[in-house]
Amino acid sequence: MTRDRIESEVPSSVADRMINLRLLHLRECAEIWSESESIEDFINVCNEKKIDFRWQDPLDETLFALKFKDKSWVKYLKAFGPRIAEAPVKEGNPYLFWYEGIPPFYNPSTSSMMLQPFINNRIIIKVPKKQRVKYIENDLIVESKEYLTGFQQAIALTSFAADDPAVFSAKQKSNQNLTYKSGTETMCTLDLCEKEYNINTGLFVADSGRYSVYFSSAYKEYRKLFDLPPIVPRDPTQLIAEILAPEQPKKSFNLDNDSSGLYFSISAGIRNLLTTMWTEDSIWDLVITSKEFFDQHKPGQTVKLINELLDTTYPLHFDLVLMEDEHAHYILDKNTGKGSWKWIYDDEFVSKFQEGSDIKAGVPYSISKLPLQIIEYTIPTPPQNEGMAPIALMNYDVDDYGMPFTC
Repeated sequence: MTRDRIESEVPSSVADRMINLRLLHLRECAEIWSESESIEDFINVCNEKKIDFRWQDPLDETLFALKFKDKSWVKYLKAFGPRIAEAPVKEGNPYLFWYEGIPPFYNPSTSSMMLQPFINNRIIIKVPKKQRVKYIENDLIVESKEYLTGFQQAIALTSFAADDPAVFSAKQKSNQNLTYKSGTETMCTLDLCEKEYNINTGLFVADSGRYSVYFSSAYKEYRKLFDLPPIVPRDPTQLIAEILAPEQPKKSFNLDNDSSGLYFSISAGIRNLLTTMWTEDSIWDLVITSKEFFDQHKPGQTVKLINELLDTTYPLHFDLVLMEDEHAHYILDKNTGKGSWKWIYDDEFVSKFQEGSDIKAGVPYSISKLPLQIIEYTIPTPPQNEGMAPIALMNYDVDDYGMPFTC
């Protein structure tokens, strides 16, 4: 991708926006593959100093001098940030860039990528809970004990899904990037990649790639150094039942496959599910993954629930996590009775961002200031034979029935 491409060029169709997201992911993979020796070196240096690599800043000059300055993987690590985005990186709050599970890997005997559906990649979607009657008086939300009527709920649901489409939101002019005090960016690595490779997705999603240390010799030494049990190869793949893992992807090079229709179908499925969740509190409790239990989410658990609740087949290889959008409020106008969605953030939440952010506490925004969808990839392991890297990466870039794309 050349630098003379028009920077403001934004794809109009959903399919084109997703293809650009795919291109960014492939570029990120190729770049990090080229720096895999540097990553191994970083972990080895940490081992020599007897420090845990997972919460070390590679730009810390007292520990690493300038050894890892200007490395792309360091930029990704910093942009993705720690597990608790607003808190500093330290013991118990490591950088999310590091992934300790089995990544996709190249099988030279079949010239194909080995993938684990629902384990390697996931989509996190934030949805609002069932709304009570709410008004704004004197700049404060006044909430009734009564819920919206059935007709009001129907209007609220269709209003919530008005974007094009709801699952992969288009970028809005009023959505400016925000950075937490820890340094992590609310768009994760998406803005970084778009600027780095001059590819504009036009999407308002948080997007990030995680680097797996599973096959790293330095990581094995790290586990010995910190008295951790050795890796048991089958453990990560036994988290879900066999019936949840479809067969290996079938190669196809059709980059469309009516993907726009697929995204709208997923959006309709989420609305259908949300209706059921609003009707039955017990279903909300079953499907929603709370912040407190996020790390305990088992791959495929939400997918299995959705398939059973909607009597349908979830069409993607990505795992799906649904969380509550706690900032979304459906506000009624006292004079007209008409309602609209507003995103309102409190002082405690706003204080987590760096100075100069454009988000203000108590202000009702008509568009969310933060992405409501987060896409997390696991960067595949580069082949041992560097000469096979182009073949391996292009075999990763295929479509199958688990659209939008295997990778």
